[in-house]
Formats: sequence, structure tokens, C-alpha cells
Amino acid sequence: MTKTCPKCKVVYPATQEYFHQDISRLGGLANQCKKCRKIAGRIQYLRDPVKHLERKTAWKRANPEKAYLGTRRLDLKCKYGITLEQYDQMFDAQGGVCAICGEPEAVANKHGVCRLSVDHDHETNKVRMLLCNKCNHGLGLFDENLEKLLKAMHYLIVHRKGK
Repeated sequence: MTKTCPKCKVVYPATQEYFHQDISRLGGLANQCKKCRKIAGRIQYLRDPVKHLERKTAWKRANPEKAYLGTRRLDLKCKYGITLEQYDQMFDAQGGVCAICGEPEAVANKHGVCRLSVDHDHETNKVRMLLCNKCNHGLGLFDENLEKLLKAMHYLIVHRKGK
């Protein structure tokens, strides 16, 4: 099945790859293609950036959960190349706990308890597992260097209480 964008007159497959979802429309897809909607949004922003930002801020205040979820989805996709659904699958597979210490996340922010952090190799960007903030920061502070981590472990063993 195909759909023609009324703005650019290009015929596209009628899929969410080319048209945004719009459940209020017959077929469940927006009228204009994604490219044309993006251009129209940019023009609207350039005409009156203050009005655009005010409207965006008002929407975020009125829809805080949707705004947070949208930001979360974008963050996961841009930083780690995974979807929110993939994150949730990892979370469930780990039983909701850190892959290193086995504890649930304890750090909180304005939205409540933080989610487990996505741990990834900084050279390859390959996602590894989910870690709590403490373990994730700990690895980062040791530059993910195995030699440094082993030296720290040795230090703790040598200086254990009661020895």
C-alpha cells in the first residue's frame, strides 16, 4: 500500500518509516511525510523561535510523563543504539538489579529512583549490561582499566579489617 504526500507529491510506502503515526487519521498515519513535516517544523521555529519554545515548554509541563518518556527513548537510541523495549528486556533479564553488585538502583532524582545505567564499551560502543550508578561510576573512575581494578582489589584484600 502506498501514500502520496500532499506537500511534496512523492509516493511512499504507507509505513511509519515515511509517515508519523497519527491515530486520529484513517490508516493511522499523518498526512504529510516525515521530511515535509520536519521542514515545516523548522520553518515555524525560524519564524518565531520564542513562541515555539513557549509552546514546547507548555506541552512538557502539561505532559511530564510523555515528555520524560520521549526524552528517554531518544537518549537510549542516540547514545547506545537501543530502544526502550530492548532496555526493558535487559532489565527484566537481569531481574532489575545491577550486573556487578546485584543490588537495585538506589540513587533518586526528581522522577523518583533512577533507572539502571546502560554500560557500554567506550571504544566499540557495544552495549554490555545494566549497572547501578555506583558501579557504573566506579568503572569510569578506574578508566575501565583492568590493571587498576585488580590493584584496587588487591589493596582492599591486603587492608581488610581485622587483618
